[in-house]
Parts: sequence; C-alpha cells; structure tokens
Amino acid sequence: MIKKKLRILSILSLMALYLGACGTVSNKNISPRAEEVLSSDNLPIGLADVKIFWTVPEKEAVYITSIDQTDIDIVHVVGNDITLSADYKYLAYVSSQPATLSSIRLVNIQTKDDWTLVSVAQDIPNALRLQTPAFSPDNENIIFQVDITDTKFDIGSVDFSGENLHFYNTEGLNTEPKFSPNKEAIITICEGKDAVGFNICIIDASTGKRTRLTDREGFHQAYFSPIGEKIIFSYYKLPIFGRSKSGLYTMNVDGSNQTMLLNWRIAIMGLSPDGKSIIFRRMTDENPYYGDIYIMDVSTQRLLHLEYFDYGFIE
Repeated sequence: MIKKKLRILSILSLMALYLGACGTVSNKNISPRAEEVLSSDNLPIGLADVKIFWTVPEKEAVYITSIDQTDIDIVHVVGNDITLSADYKYLAYVSSQPATLSSIRLVNIQTKDDWTLVSVAQDIPNALRLQTPAFSPDNENIIFQVDITDTKFDIGSVDFSGENLHFYNTEGLNTEPKFSPNKEAIITICEGKDAVGFNICIIDASTGKRTRLTDREGFHQAYFSPIGEKIIFSYYKLPIFGRSKSGLYTMNVDGSNQTMLLNWRIAIMGLSPDGKSIIFRRMTDENPYYGDIYIMDVSTQRLLHLEYFDYGFIE
C-alpha cells in the first residue's frame, strides 16, 4: 500500500532550474481564497478524467491515475525524465539500463510495449547524452535536450516512427524543451549568452533564434497553455538567508504581463485540456519530494485540495 504523502513526480525533472521575470511582476491575488477540500466524487466537470503520474523508484514503477482514481495503470520503467503524452497513451523516458543507456524510449501504457525511439549510440554518435524528452501537443513528435559535450548543447526532435530526426542549432543550454501547440515555438529553461543563471527562453523553431523571457534566477517549470497564448510557470529560489522565494505565475508568450497566482513552492503536474486549471503538488523546503495535490482555476484562483490523494489507494 502506498501510504500518506506519495512521492509524486511532476512533469518536473530534477534539472528544472531557476526563474525570474522580465519587466514588472504583478503580485495581486497571491493569497488565494480558502481552499476547498474535495472528494473524488465531487470534482468539477472536466477534471475527473485528467491524469497525473508519480514514480515508485524502489519498484521501478510509474503509477498513472485519473484524478477521480477510476482509471489506474502501472508501468515498469527503468529510467528517468519520465513524461506522459497529452492523450495519456504513452510514456517517454531516458533509459538508465546499460544496454540502452542514453536512449529515449516510449512505452504504450495499454499494451506495455517498450521500444527505443532515438539513441546516442545509433542515431547521434557525436553526442554525450540525451535528456528531458517531452511530447508535442499533437502527440506526433518528441522534443529533447542533446548534450553534445558537458559544455555544448542543442535541442533535437523526432517523430513517433523514430524518423525525421531534426536539430535546432540553438545557443547555450536549453533544458526541458516543450513545443507550442502549433510547433512554431519552443520554451526552455535556458542558460548561456544573454540568459545568465537560468531563465525561461522562447525559441523560434524555424530559425533557432532564442529570446529570454525572464530575468530572475530560480528552479522552475514552464508550460504553454493548450492554445498557446500564455505560459504557465513555477518559480523557486533557494534560501541563502531566511526563507526561500517561490510562486506560481502566468505570462504572455512575449514575457509581458507576468502575474503571480500563488506564493507557494509547487511542482506543476499538468494542465486541464482546456487550460483553465493547473494541477500541482505543494512542496516545502524541509520535504521537497512529498506534498498534497491541488488544482487551481487560473482565472478565479479557486483552490481545490485533493485531500484524498494523501492516503494509500493502490495495492
């Protein structure tokens, strides 16, 4: 039985880095309305079927569940940087098995079929490693970080057949790349020239030109909204003296209108298909790997506490 305080893996890799904000950040509404505690049978319409996942490393298992807990799958995975497709049919991950080391593999959640999509050994022999894969919103491509050396990097993408391998010739380090809904832009956690100390950048997919959107270092995640007009991101700054700084934000795709929704340390687990709600777990400096699960409505900041996830429900 998985007991209280599950180890939840957000679509955050351990390398999700530091964030900030170009221009003025609005801090209005940072204190949300009193949270509403929900049971699995009184979820708002449209949220019950949204899926989240977490890992149990000692079992080499990934648990995938609908928010109402009526649809649950368990998949065996030996790897890291695990991510779930938007249609909930596939997992992608970076293999940690010796025979397939530094390869990106796909798993069909229903059939449990598992295969290599792209690997350093067979497809990119001049590279050192592959990291942080992510599905395109249309589930036709995987985009990923390529470490050519420990100081030289790129972004690559490949389709589900393992063909049409493409590189974007980007500057600096760009980790956790994600396509916009139309695949014309890519957001990344970036470092290097004009993005010192890790920030959020947007890259033109046709030219590889990178533009920094934020100007404040921190651990963070960034996601395009489902129709691509907004970027939703989290921020966390390690405490040097006193308390840490953290928050959940939205901004326009050009970096303007950055608005804090919540001043908690959180890990984003996903968005509802309509982009109106953010699913996340709350974290603390003392225990960053465990946390209760919440849903927030982006427009109203209505805060829903899925308290029933605090207890074991899978044997």
